[in-house]
Amino acid sequence: DDNEINLRLAEIILHKHKARVTTARSGSQAIDYASMNSFDMIFMDLHMPGIDGYETTEKIRSITPGKQPVIIALTANAMPQEKEKVIKSGMNGILIKPVNDAILQKVISQWILKEPIKLDHVEGFSQTNKNNTEQIFSLDVAKEFTGENEDLAYELFDMLRDELNDYKDAITIAVENHNISELLEHVHKLHGASRCCGTTELKQASNHLETLINKKINFDIKKESDILLTAIHNVAAFKLVKADIES
Repeated sequence: DDNEINLRLAEIILHKHKARVTTARSGSQAIDYASMNSFDMIFMDLHMPGIDGYETTEKIRSITPGKQPVIIALTANAMPQEKEKVIKSGMNGILIKPVNDAILQKVISQWILKEPIKLDHVEGFSQTNKNNTEQIFSLDVAKEFTGENEDLAYELFDMLRDELNDYKDAITIAVENHNISELLEHVHKLHGASRCCGTTELKQASNHLETLINKKINFDIKKESDILLTAIHNVAAFKLVKADIES
């Protein structure tokens, strides 16, 4: 996965369950690691720059002729045709990011421990209506994805905020140049990061814009991107009061 927040979340959860974890930040790096190590399971981001998850999987399958690892696809926004493509490329299943503690436990139980659990596709948590402040950041929502690990929830939120200025600049430039492919790249990555950080408004705004682009719907690029930029500003300007960080 090329998203540091998603990598950090998965790594911490897997370490909690005593798994030995190797993280790769690109398809090329994943192929190199797979050629030198024997892995039981690989979680594969589908949409990486350079070599995507599909091609990475095909190459890993070709260089590991012996015991094959279980490969589970990860994506923030699966299109209907994506599951079929995932299976054809050699992956065993697909999960919607961000994954959480319970989901990873079930997947490992099914594929590694061979417990009879049906789980080849998992949707993320559905969100209930929140007040405006909780829409910007909700610790309770963030903790759903960190196995109730409060410190990790705040760590991921801070990681996201550190990246927001770069996202704002990149999205603004893409909109000014009317570069839809560049806009999609940045919005997709932001959507994936925002899903596990308790930032509901930002998650919904990025998901909405990503969906408009993916479905090739005609839309006002300035108007729709301004909604996302406002959500970015709200998270960047959000102040954590002392009561929020005391147990």
